[in-house]
Amino acid sequence: MEVAKLEKKDIFLNLNKGIVRKGKGKKQRMFYISKSLSLQLKKFVQSTKGKYLFNFAMRSEPGTNRYFKNGVRQIQRTLKKVKEDAGVQKNASPHKFRHSYATHLFQGGTDILKIKELLGHSNIANTLVYTHFTKVQVEDHANPLDHIN
Repeated sequence: MEVAKLEKKDIFLNLNKGIVRKGKGKKQRMFYISKSLSLQLKKFVQSTKGKYLFNFAMRSEPGTNRYFKNGVRQIQRTLKKVKEDAGVQKNASPHKFRHSYATHLFQGGTDILKIKELLGHSNIANTLVYTHFTKVQVEDHANPLDHIN
């Protein structure tokens, strides 16, 4: 989970974006933040110390990946608590948010190649898994032959 390793210097709140420097496959990619979240994060970043966005990421042990595992567990516990407090019954995980993000972008008309870049995928086939085509979407498409006079 990339957010557990996110450093403050890699978030550009005035531009509503950030950079993942060592994502899956050691790839670098940009991510975008909503304007409202940027405003909230700005206050949060000012209230925290250290180089990481989230303090739990500071618990590193030299030569280990322990800080990352601690951060992932903390994010999972926080999500579970927020879900319970909100009375949400459905299963939720950070990875499901990633799927939902891609699906909503796709359903909103975002080009699949843009979604591929946003998710940091090398292969379009991986992106297609995230977009969750529905039967209605397949049936409800414009046929280009209908536009021939």
